Amino acid sequence: MYDNVNIFQPMVGADVPTLGLDNVSEAVNKDTGEIVTKGRLGNLNVCLAGGCNFATSRGEIIKPLPVADYDVTLIKPKNLGISAKEAYAKYSMMRNKPNYSKTENLMFALLREADIKSFLYNDLEVAVFKDYKELQKIKEAYPDSIMTGSGSTYFELENVKNSILNEEYQVINGIKFINHGVCEC
Repeated sequence: MYDNVNIFQPMVGADVPTLGLDNVSEAVNKDTGEIVTKGRLGNLNVCLAGGCNFATSRGEIIKPLPVADYDVTLIKPKNLGISAKEAYAKYSMMRNKPNYSKTENLMFALLREADIKSFLYNDLEVAVFKDYKELQKIKEAYPDSIMTGSGSTYFELENVKNSILNEEYQVINGIKFINHGVCEC
């Protein structure tokens, strides 16, 4: 059924509580270039919608929000990936889950074009953080960074001048939020 479909998945990302980007993925028809998966693949819908969105359910109910104007840095251990299955399983087993309740404040700050940094969080980070020394090193080097999606990429809302992590980590500066779909700028 999907013989003419390519799936592209570079390592960019964040999850719905962290501005609506997730392992930036795109499924397109090789012949026509049309997106063929919108509405079918959970939080991929948020990515394909682009911009900043508040997503509910499994990502298919999307409310557009203003796009924040920040420089973004991504920090990723080169040899670590954490599956969504693992992160969600560990989160579901947690007895004391975080209850930050910052989503409404984040949406209000975006609508006012105010600083949003203090409202960003990722519940899944606490579920997997203690199990991976690579994540701990990122947080030690960049205390304001936040894990994206189910991990293992982190983001920081500013450009990192000099990476203090070794060659086992990839640090990508100069990323900007866009108000439409996915692009390689």
